[in-house]
Amino acid sequence: MRLGGEALKEEIRRRVDLVDLAASYVTLRKSGRYYKGLCPFHQEKTPSFHVDRERGLFHCFGCGAGGDLFDFVMRVQRLTFPEALEELARRAGVEVERSPEAARRATEQERLYQAMDAAVRFFEEQVRVSGGVRARAYLERRGVDAEMARRFRLGYAPEGWDGLLRALEGRGFAAGLLERCGLVAARQSGSGHYDMFRHRLVFPILDLRDRPVALGARALDDAVPKYLNSPETPLFSKSRMLYALNWAREAVRAAGEIVVVEGYMDALTCHQLGVAHAVASLGTALTMDQVLLCKRFAPRVILVYDSDAAGMAATERAMELFEDAEVEVRIAVLPGGGDPDRYLRDHGAEAFRALLGAAMPIFDYRLDRATARHDARTTEGKVAIADEVLP
Repeated sequence: MRLGGEALKEEIRRRVDLVDLAASYVTLRKSGRYYKGLCPFHQEKTPSFHVDRERGLFHCFGCGAGGDLFDFVMRVQRLTFPEALEELARRAGVEVERSPEAARRATEQERLYQAMDAAVRFFEEQVRVSGGVRARAYLERRGVDAEMARRFRLGYAPEGWDGLLRALEGRGFAAGLLERCGLVAARQSGSGHYDMFRHRLVFPILDLRDRPVALGARALDDAVPKYLNSPETPLFSKSRMLYALNWAREAVRAAGEIVVVEGYMDALTCHQLGVAHAVASLGTALTMDQVLLCKRFAPRVILVYDSDAAGMAATERAMELFEDAEVEVRIAVLPGGGDPDRYLRDHGAEAFRALLGAAMPIFDYRLDRATARHDARTTEGKVAIADEVLP
């Protein structure tokens, strides 16, 4: 039976025990009529998080968080209410009532997700066979081990023009559907389709429910562009996604901050070496939607872009966005014009963590940059520094 409105919420409350739900995130111990544990929403050493099973409510006496199971899921998974409702309905085994049009759209959407997952599985298979030897060699050179490659679902897009197309058509996915996913493109002749990604290392981009929604792909030869991303699709808007957030969110919550880097390999190497609260902005052009996504998950952001001219220019633009969104942001400066991936592999995780710890607030960063460009011993230099630093 499909349910909607208040009937849906009441059935979810009846089927989902808040104690069991909360216990999947924190260790709870019975204390009288309550269950107590360390709060999942802030760092603490003494348990102040209480769950009342009878009333179906939780409250933290440390940070003030409280509410019912919907509030809990919204907070702990950083979901909107409709997303939390869908997640809890799935957990409870309750079908959500939808209008015929909404049901049709949901079915089409699910088919797109299935096609994306099938594509990622195909690429995962290809990286393990003989044709994927160059992709495996590249990962080995970059220090990415097999477990990390498996966890991040890395794959290989073979050289042929239609390997993915033929494989997925054989599994029942029409070319038109694959085109809507951004996996294939129509030939200019108007006859047939071809694979969008060929002879590339594939980085699947997953949403917060661990579903593949898009791909990033690095050329393994001299092909241009070096990196190729999925186009905008019904599942994917590049300006609203952060690569690796699905893997990073628990570490972000524990750390109380989120580390933002530029590229796929930057984020991957961070995770490989234990800096698990790192995400990538899918390039240097950070957007306000991405800034607000950071704000949704953490009160503080550490920005670690490449220290070349392009990276520093991108850092300046990003700082303005974080200021506009009233997000606390600090900037970690990499020495020598490098990137986080290279710095981590050359110097290790502890040195990188030291850089994060030394990250500067915006004012200090701008002052540091300005004093490096101008001579503070002269009147002209002091004026130039003041012009750059002061609003």
